[in-house]
Amino acid sequence: MALVFFDFDGTLTHCDSFIPYCVISLFLRPWRIILTGSVLVGFYGFLKGVIGRQQLKETFLRTFLGGARQKDVERANKIFLKVFIPLVVRKKMLHKLRQHRSSEDSIYIISASPDIYLNPLAVLWGINGVISTNLEWSNGFLTGRILGRNCHRKEKAIRIKSVFNESELKDSFGYGNSNADWVFLQLMRHKTKI
Repeated sequence: MALVFFDFDGTLTHCDSFIPYCVISLFLRPWRIILTGSVLVGFYGFLKGVIGRQQLKETFLRTFLGGARQKDVERANKIFLKVFIPLVVRKKMLHKLRQHRSSEDSIYIISASPDIYLNPLAVLWGINGVISTNLEWSNGFLTGRILGRNCHRKEKAIRIKSVFNESELKDSFGYGNSNADWVFLQLMRHKTKI
């Protein structure tokens, strides 16, 4: 029984999932379109180096998900998991995930995408756990802020090392698709960059 880590966006899927999730959320709460100008300002600041990746992501979160209640998230998740994911999943990688599951390996998604939709996906796919970007809730509403750090690049490796020790990782498998994933893949004995 081995530990197995799959990146999500671009590895288990063909594309990014965060922006489509934001669009689904906007579709369900269309009045928030008046706030979308802040995303353009955020992109400009990111391109100019004034703000970092985490601040840009929080701009998206505030714009599209800020103030969402649990029932809003559940409605968005239903569309996301039943309509969007089947369209973008990499069938070859999903097959690989199922092979690991049939070997009774412990499977984790490691992703910069938010916990609000990765946790339900993990339940749906029979995955042991999720290491991801965690979103802040306050009084039953999403605040649009990230708890801790955005789970991107070296943060993925930091998170894995904070949960698993070296001996647990000695026979591990890792799957990623980008240079950003290479940092966590270095912790794995068996690395696959697709």
